[in-house]
Amino acid sequence: MSMSRTHMQLIRMAIASRLEHRENIFFQGVLQILNFAFLILFIEIVFSRISTISGWNKEQMQFLGSIAQIISILYSTFLAGGVSYLQEEVRKGTFDFILLKPLDSQLFVSISRFNLVPLMSITGPLLWILYLIVQKEVPIIPERIPFALLLILCGVLIRYSFGLGIAILSFVFTKVSALQSLQTSLFNQSHYPSSIFSGWIKIFLVYVVPVALLANAPTASLTGWFYSFQDAVILLLYTTIAVISCRYLYCMLVAKYTSASS
Repeated sequence: MSMSRTHMQLIRMAIASRLEHRENIFFQGVLQILNFAFLILFIEIVFSRISTISGWNKEQMQFLGSIAQIISILYSTFLAGGVSYLQEEVRKGTFDFILLKPLDSQLFVSISRFNLVPLMSITGPLLWILYLIVQKEVPIIPERIPFALLLILCGVLIRYSFGLGIAILSFVFTKVSALQSLQTSLFNQSHYPSSIFSGWIKIFLVYVVPVALLANAPTASLTGWFYSFQDAVILLLYTTIAVISCRYLYCMLVAKYTSASS
């Protein structure tokens, strides 16, 4: 069996295992949609008292929040499960069995925990974006859609690089769940406009951990609001460096891995 067919079979097996508990998937999907609804409600409440935040109006904030939610959902669906799986297997000392498989271990752990629940909830932000475009007449630039999708993919890959980068520290420190929770909480703030940050905080959230670019760059590219080609280039370069660095760190630390059970 070819490597590509093997990986596709892993994805199918992950989906089948999730579908064994359909009722649980349904209720979790509903909860995910409600979580997005609360974000929209929060923005509605804030803008019931003010008209703009750092130049952003209500519809713009909701559009930005929807893009941020899509990035989070895509990461949770395709990659977050594998990141959690890796650090848990290292903690239990059973990562040895993954290394014995005739597959790239990083790729295996990354795609072997496909999660349908978050993907179901992507209908919430997608429908809300459609509502903003059709009913609120939020303008978009059609020819920039492919580039905006590329930037969304960059956002997913950056979240993956940071998540996996912390997970593989478990090769050295064994338990890194606190660090993982910290980086997850940090990236969950990507629905704020980058213009609200200033000084060293903006430097940190753009160049050190690009939280301020994750949703802002694709939103700006798609709509033309506060568009900065420099931000898009930074996001693309950061993604390239992050993915390569994560791979290098993984190969370096996995060579030093010693089973917790040995």
